Amino acid sequence: MSSDLADPIVIGLDFGGVLSILGSARGAEHIDTTINMPNAISNLTKLLDSTVTKRKYVFKIISYCGYPRACQTYDALKVYPHLFNEIYFVKDRKYKAELCKYLGCHIMVDDRAEILDNVLQLNPQITTVLFGGKKSRPHVAVLDWTKLFDLIENYKFVPIEPDTTVNIRGLIHTVGNGVGHGVVR
Repeated sequence: MSSDLADPIVIGLDFGGVLSILGSARGAEHIDTTINMPNAISNLTKLLDSTVTKRKYVFKIISYCGYPRACQTYDALKVYPHLFNEIYFVKDRKYKAELCKYLGCHIMVDDRAEILDNVLQLNPQITTVLFGGKKSRPHVAVLDWTKLFDLIENYKFVPIEPDTTVNIRGLIHTVGNGVGHGVVR
């Protein structure tokens, strides 16, 4: 096995509540398809800059929404082809856990503790990060993208391999140019 600095860290990111500001009511569906969370783009860009960071990072969006919103969000994200390796839109929130297992995510960032509970149950080695929330064991809580950057940069590498035996076909919307997902890169 190669050293922990050579292996890329696979990070799953929710869209609404992590990359995009949600509507005014807690738990509201995201109403914007742009990345407008303060400091998200600048910190993602820094993490992808090998002159700034210690490691290589791979970002994959794993978000829940309906098919029309998936298409709108996918199209809006085309302006950021350098940020995300893959984009997945699950048909049900509970399917995020299967996607994390399939992709071999080391870290999953979401703004809902119940989703992270489900992710952790299926993927016991993954680091689950509750974005914008208060401490919620067993998840790590971060308030903003500056804190998330620090957490990612100081991540203690745990080898996690993708599990391609997980059948994701019926779990995700087919959008963009991928089979079951949009690959922007």
